[in-house]
This record gives sequence, structure tokens and C-alpha cells, in this order.
Amino acid sequence: MCTAIVSRGGMADIITHLEKHFNNKTVARHALAVLKSLAGFDELTTAYLTYAWLGNDDVKVSIAKGPALQLVLKAMKLHLDSAPTQEQGCALLAAIALRNPENAKIIAENDGISAILEAMKAHATAPRAQKNACLALRNLVVRNPDLQPIALEAGAEALIRQAMRSHPTCIDNAKAALRDLHVD
Repeated sequence: MCTAIVSRGGMADIITHLEKHFNNKTVARHALAVLKSLAGFDELTTAYLTYAWLGNDDVKVSIAKGPALQLVLKAMKLHLDSAPTQEQGCALLAAIALRNPENAKIIAENDGISAILEAMKAHATAPRAQKNACLALRNLVVRNPDLQPIALEAGAEALIRQAMRSHPTCIDNAKAALRDLHVD
């Protein structure tokens, strides 16, 4: 399904729509949600198998290496006050980084770690944003040990621990992130 949508220009249309209506918080949130789905973030799957997303690796690479990643990070920065936008953005970054160290490196090089941590700071009371942020951090560092000190120096450990204390739904993702940051 994802391949069919992308091959028919669907992803390009979403990116174009996001570019044209970038200042609209609702458009940004929904565009990130669609990109997240194309990249393989399936919330029904994650309810039972947190890390068993299949997704389309070609879509993930296309998002990471194309203009979409810059738009995602820009949308997260512009709409930092929107917990749903941060939730979708962090989930998308988690999906793009999953099982792809090169994508994780590209995300980090484009200040993705900072974007995730800013989302966590801005929405400490939003469990879904926190859960997705923990997972994004975990996916960024699990196969990229060189990103671990960057995340830790930026304050990831304290934010992850706070998410774990505040939101029971974050515990599994937070523990996985702390484990893969080698602090637990």
C-alpha cells in the first residue's frame, strides 16, 4: 500500500502541501501523520509489539535524504506549542531511524536530537509525545553509539527519566532508551 501511494506521487503531494501551508498547525500535524504512516509507524502494531514496525525502508530513506526531513524538523520547531504535532513528528523520526543507522545519523546531523528534546521539554504532560520521543531517541542511538554522548550531553537522560516517572505508558520506551544510551 505504501509503495503504491509513493509510486503514484502521494508522498511528493504531501510534502508540497506541507510546504504551501506550513504555518497551519493542523496541516503540519496531519502531513506528519501521513508521512509517519508511509514510513511504517503503525500504532495498532506498537500497542502489542513496540519495535515490530515493518514500514517501507525506501520511503524512510527518501524522507531522510530528501526535503521532507527538513520540513519535518522545521514544522516541529515552528509548532512547538502543539503536542499533537510533536507527537507525530517524534513518531515519524522514530520510524525513519528504526533499523537504519544512516537515517539516524542524518536526523542527528540536522538537529533532530535537539528537536526531540525540545518536544519533551515543551510537552512534559503529554504522554504520547513523551512516549514517541523516548522511542525516537532509542532508535537514533541503538545502532549509532557515536550519537549516545550527543544525546546525553543535550540532557536526554533527565528528560527520559522524567517521562518514565510521569507517564506509565512511557515506561517500556523510556527503559529501552536508557538501556541503549548505556545509563541503565
